[in-house]
Amino acid sequence: MESEISDPVSREVIPGNAKFPIWKTIEIGTCKTVHDVKRKLSKSHLSNWVRDILEKPDFRLVKEKKVVRLCLVSVRELTGKSTATRKEVYRSISAVGKFCDPEVGPLLRTVYRDQPAEDWIYVAMEPIKDSCGRPNIFSIVSVKSRLWLRVDWAYSTHVFSGEDRF
Repeated sequence: MESEISDPVSREVIPGNAKFPIWKTIEIGTCKTVHDVKRKLSKSHLSNWVRDILEKPDFRLVKEKKVVRLCLVSVRELTGKSTATRKEVYRSISAVGKFCDPEVGPLLRTVYRDQPAEDWIYVAMEPIKDSCGRPNIFSIVSVKSRLWLRVDWAYSTHVFSGEDRF
């Protein structure tokens, strides 16, 4: 889905939806190569799996600049449930907006520098398979005062807590 529903649910995901206000606005399409993305991420911690995903053909960069409005929404707010599978979460996201382009995760990490400690945000994006064939989505994480870009497994049956946020 097009960078409109992301972990930080893309704000374009829910244009004019008062229930899910815009949380952040970012510009994508500013990087021409994966090397440019990695350079922008130089002040962030990256898991080795992020490095793997960035090199996959499904990690596509947007060719033209565009502004993406992101919402930050809990699984409970999206589904009304205390737990939900990725398939259920994504069905709910589809009903209110669009999914993020893959580059939203890395570029959000570069601009979200004041993330609270022990905070974890999933990016609502089409999963990208790693070198072992597992589907992954990006997550924006703050652990022990370190800002990370990570990937998390995103099987359709993966269960998220109602407090998890996209």
